[in-house]
Amino acid sequence: MNDNDIKYRYIKTINGINAENIYKIENIFNYNRDKKLIKEIRKEVVDYERRIRETVEEIERDRLKSTK
Repeated sequence: MNDNDIKYRYIKTINGINAENIYKIENIFNYNRDKKLIKEIRKEVVDYERRIRETVEEIERDRLKSTK
């Protein structure tokens, strides 16, 4: 994932963003690059997306069971 991917996916992870948080993200990624915090954000995004996939898979399994 490149920085823009991470930023976009992070915004989806936190269900939106306001101007103040946009500044914070840009600060972390561009102005005062914080590799440790970027790594934490990346991990949070990956974990969130994994949980979403697992939930979707569980719902699909339940749907398939109920149609049998």
